[in-house]
Amino acid sequence: MVTLTVASNYSFDTDDVDFNDLYWADRYTSSPTVFRATYDDGSFSELRGTGFTYDQYGTPVGGTISSYLIGETNGAPLVTVTGFNVSVQALVQVAETYSTDDDYSLLEAVFSGSDQLTGGNNDDYLHGFAGNDVLRGNGGDDVLHAGSGNDIVYGNTGADYLFGEEGNDILFGGTDGNYLDGGAGNDTASYADLDGLVVANLSNNWANAGLAAGDEFTSIENLTGNRFNDTLTGDSFANVLDGGRGVDRLIGGGGNDTYLVDDIRDVVIEAVGGGGDTVITTVSYGLGSGQEIEALQAAGSADLKLNGNEGRNWIYGNAGNNFLVGRDGNDTLIGGAGNDRLFGGKGVDVLDGGAGKDIFVFAETPGAANADRIKSFVATDDTIWLSKAVFAAAGPLGALAADAFYASLSGVAHDASDHILYSSRTGDLSYDADGNGAGAAVVFAHLDPGLRLTNNDFAVIA
Repeated sequence: MVTLTVASNYSFDTDDVDFNDLYWADRYTSSPTVFRATYDDGSFSELRGTGFTYDQYGTPVGGTISSYLIGETNGAPLVTVTGFNVSVQALVQVAETYSTDDDYSLLEAVFSGSDQLTGGNNDDYLHGFAGNDVLRGNGGDDVLHAGSGNDIVYGNTGADYLFGEEGNDILFGGTDGNYLDGGAGNDTASYADLDGLVVANLSNNWANAGLAAGDEFTSIENLTGNRFNDTLTGDSFANVLDGGRGVDRLIGGGGNDTYLVDDIRDVVIEAVGGGGDTVITTVSYGLGSGQEIEALQAAGSADLKLNGNEGRNWIYGNAGNNFLVGRDGNDTLIGGAGNDRLFGGKGVDVLDGGAGKDIFVFAETPGAANADRIKSFVATDDTIWLSKAVFAAAGPLGALAADAFYASLSGVAHDASDHILYSSRTGDLSYDADGNGAGAAVVFAHLDPGLRLTNNDFAVIA
């Protein structure tokens, strides 16, 4: 890793580097490990490394350079570059020309890895070139070009220009109004390093306020807030909006957006027709009414409760013991690895508990309008809960009585006490309020056919 550090009292531009200056020094100091060119104003350029050799005129001709310093009259370094290895011959070849094109090419080769470049408190112009770099402007009005790679760029104080260029970059503009251009890739404007309210809008820069006031976004796909109560607004493309800590307001646009939620009070707003959107949460969370959000997903491993809304939702649990509620709409609930509880609510839902000992809750009026599909039901592990309010004939609260359940190829009651019926041929699960009486049974769930179900797979709840 190459490290470039600019002194706090200096201003540096990587594009102004011209090693030909070494030939215009006032005097030279040389040794097998150090070559210094001192200019008439007392400033100097210094090469450090190993195995330096010189010709009869004192020009370096051999060895390896591992650091480069630019210093001032009192000997203090103004720019320090360390962590690289370049042959002396390569640098001398570049220094012998008046063109700066080859100087730029040499810098490009030196900074081809994952490097760190840190500016001072004046106006710096830094270029990261290739690799996954970290650039810090610090003070002053800086221009920071990250180059290719997945880079992290900090403007800090001053009105800075941050260019992510190729790769998936994270740009921290800092304070004072900045220009953030992500370039190619999937890029993020982040305020996570700042304390204060953030109002950031990818579709309307004039709406930026708080710590984002004066910021201008170009080719930025994602926004990250901080620990305050932020408002982040996307645009017509696919955005990732992460409010960070605090009670945040996340507003999507026309693309397939992802919202990262970490507080039950976070508000996610997504208009009808605004793409296929996903909320990923580390806390128990419910989708707001009227918001067309297709997916709700639990992150981490905590035990969470996730609630859908009146739309058609896909709700995913995590490795914990989750309680997933679809509410209205034809939903898909997938539990994951834990011991989960799944309640589809109204509509024709798909319930998949995944691994673990899962519970499937039925508390809506039995019938075709609420007949859910249960996938991967394991009779030895999973349980179906029946609400007494709508399965009144199923019996008292607690484990389903043995005579209240009947399994057969046809799934038809054979006496008056048979109220919960399973067809091993079709997988249909039915409720018959009067057993083999005149009333018809109604299908309320579809399971896999051929399961060895017993009354022990059911319980009656309040």
